[in-house]
Amino acid sequence: MSGFTPALAEMAGRDPFGTAVVPRCLVVDDEPRLRQVLVRLMRADGFVVDEAGNGEEALAFALLREVRARWPETAVVMVSGNGDVQVAVSCLAVGAMDYLTKPFHLEEVRARLTQVLERRRLVLENREYQFRLEQKVAAQARRIETQFLGGAGCTTSARSACARTCSPSRPASRARSTST
Repeated sequence: MSGFTPALAEMAGRDPFGTAVVPRCLVVDDEPRLRQVLVRLMRADGFVVDEAGNGEEALAFALLREVRARWPETAVVMVSGNGDVQVAVSCLAVGAMDYLTKPFHLEEVRARLTQVLERRRLVLENREYQFRLEQKVAAQARRIETQFLGGAGCTTSARSACARTCSPSRPASRARSTST
């Protein structure tokens, strides 16, 4: 097995602000031996693992939808014995970040989890940057407004007149020539 397990758990165990949280994983498989292999693999990689022995296709889709609705930052990788492309596309459309078919190699599972967790990290990082940028833009807009309107010695009535004059909804008045 590869020796990068702490990094895998580390990627899974961060919230959007970088605070460490306990990485959790749910393994659902109707084949007990395979489920136990996956449980051991994930525990060895530092995850707290929950497991379930049934996962009918409809239940799996419902579970996936519910997880994505309640915890949108959750990285979901679906694993199924069903190799039908339409099932995989449906899982991805509902919110799974990846889809694996059985049989698979354990190193493939680790590689896919690493990719999914890296994508999740980038999405969360992007959201955080976007949030901070929006805050900075709003603060800058307030500063500009204060400098422009407050620093120019404008009174409240002057600001109102300026707002009425500069309003884009006001039709432009044009001088018309009456000469022929």
